[in-house]
Amino acid sequence: MKRALESQQNLDNVLKEALERKPRRLSFDTTYDYKNMFDWLKIILPDWTIVIPDSSCSAFSLSDWPKGKTRKVVKQWLQEQNYPDSDDLINGSCEPLAYYLSSSISQLQLSSQFQLCSVYKQVKKKLVQLKSRVAAESIFGDYIKQDDPSPQFWPEISEGTFNHFLFGHHLAKERIQRLVASGVSSTKIIPLYVLCYIFDVNELTNSVLEDLKEETAQYSLHAVGLVIKSSNKTIIVADPNGCLKGGSNMEFLSMPLTKLESEPTTSVSRYDRDQVGKEQKDANHAKGKTESKKRARR
Repeated sequence: MKRALESQQNLDNVLKEALERKPRRLSFDTTYDYKNMFDWLKIILPDWTIVIPDSSCSAFSLSDWPKGKTRKVVKQWLQEQNYPDSDDLINGSCEPLAYYLSSSISQLQLSSQFQLCSVYKQVKKKLVQLKSRVAAESIFGDYIKQDDPSPQFWPEISEGTFNHFLFGHHLAKERIQRLVASGVSSTKIIPLYVLCYIFDVNELTNSVLEDLKEETAQYSLHAVGLVIKSSNKTIIVADPNGCLKGGSNMEFLSMPLTKLESEPTTSVSRYDRDQVGKEQKDANHAKGKTESKKRARR
């Protein structure tokens, strides 16, 4: 009980740090796939089907929108709405894109054997075919009307804080269970916020961290959507990034939060540590085979 309470307190603290968007070292274990999230959702809803993105979804991720001429038009549209930092919003648009993706998926008639990659492809195609100003309004129109970012951006959410929809948090677990237990037969979409760490390519000193202006070496709050289809007991995780990739500069924090066994870092990811472990294992295996051959020749 004490350990669970400490984990939730750590979770609340890291959420606060992520919202501050200030550089700091990573102190907790991370992951670069969706198994951790899948397992967490499966514990909450053991008899439901959980659909998570795989590598094939990356080719149709929404996170590279807008680009080229479209980005210029979208940026101009945001400036016309008097949005203070259009580049920052475009570069960090995971939440409005997660809502757009989730909403689009919820409106599709999906077969029991649907492929999530094909769904991503269909949604992405529709988005890029929209006129740039229409797309800007569709993605950002309601989002920029908020005084401050909050879960209430999602139309079906009337109350609650980030904690109530935070991956790994007991409040999010209770919220999902309560929503499913309500017996609502229609499809629902809600946000799921995910704590991440953005790695730098270098191990930064304290002085560099204090003066850092770029968005690197810091905790971050990512947003995905949960498309909840009660009719067939299915939850679809709608991540605008497509899927996590080993070796990228961002990884999800593993839940429950676990302190790193190594020193806090700004550059060494879970993928990096796994690669070192794999190389060491391969080297030991090769060494063992060589020694076996030597003994066989004696």
